[in-house]
Amino acid sequence: MTQVVRQGTGSPLLEFVTASRYAVTNSKFPFEPYAKYLPDKSNGALMVKRQTLLRYACKKMKREFAQNPDCFRILSWTNTQVDFYNQQIRTHLYGENINRFIPGERLITRDPVMAPDGKTTILSTSTEFTVLDVFGDRYNNYDTWRLKVETDEGIVRQIYVLHEDSLGQMMAHLENVLENASVDAKKLDSQGRSQLQEKMDEICSKLLDEQRHLQRLASDEGMGLTKATAMSLKLR
Repeated sequence: MTQVVRQGTGSPLLEFVTASRYAVTNSKFPFEPYAKYLPDKSNGALMVKRQTLLRYACKKMKREFAQNPDCFRILSWTNTQVDFYNQQIRTHLYGENINRFIPGERLITRDPVMAPDGKTTILSTSTEFTVLDVFGDRYNNYDTWRLKVETDEGIVRQIYVLHEDSLGQMMAHLENVLENASVDAKKLDSQGRSQLQEKMDEICSKLLDEQRHLQRLASDEGMGLTKATAMSLKLR
């Protein structure tokens, strides 16, 4: 950001943002957050503990979320923190021990959702949508969640998400693809290696996004890619 907008003179938030920007662009020292707000707390920056923030978020969402899903947002620096807050608030809204997806839930895409042809984008990155219905299904020999979703623009789509019960099967498949590619490469001449590398690059582009999701899920389930990752799809 290079210009402050939507903040009038005398705004505590304007002062806070200006100090933050100066620390990033001109200062040799890291920015030290501080509290600065109006007496009624309608404008400014407050320093609160995580549990205080969560209590406020849950109270706000319980009262207004159904009518206004944008009533409260938490911006976090890392995906780990995002996942933590999402899980805490989701549990508060829908309860514990619920399915991975439920009708009425609001979600956002972290990466593009692609059609089976691998070229057509069904949902772009950072698309917000509401889950209309959820079904258990099979897709390409994997257990999946089949979701009927609707974007904020009223566009209805059907998407498939790998079911957590098929995580181990997908992990084994990815490792097998990577191992076979490296073995086959040693049998080829320079032209063949070049052609194989092009194919591997194509495979890599398709696997990277899915792999990131799998690794996050695998971490929660105590699993992992033990032998290789899609980032190693380069001939040796």
